[in-house]
Amino acid sequence: MQLSQAPIRRVILVEDDNLTRKILGERLTQEGFDVRVVASASEAEKICRIFDPDAVVLDVDLGPGPSGFDLADSLLISSPGVAILFLTHLPDARFGGRSSQALPQGVGYLNKNKLVDGQSLF
Repeated sequence: MQLSQAPIRRVILVEDDNLTRKILGERLTQEGFDVRVVASASEAEKICRIFDPDAVVLDVDLGPGPSGFDLADSLLISSPGVAILFLTHLPDARFGGRSSQALPQGVGYLNKNKLVDGQSLF
């Protein structure tokens, strides 16, 4: 009898910084995730419709246009089961214009400056 493998988890990484996007995308792929990387909230919304991610890792500050908070709000309406992790340089949500209590329930918030290596994500 052959044991079936667990399904590969699909992750979208939304990061506007090219180097960070490349390094994190590679690291998530090495960990066995099926990863799509994008640089903006609008790109992420498009890819979410066709890729149906299990999780989204996103920065809060995505440059001009919708923020990571805006994207998370939208995703939790269109895909309520998606896991969301904010990975940002902002010390806490207040610096992005939200109180910690205003974050959607169940999302993670991780400060990039507290990461010491790639294992900290897992």
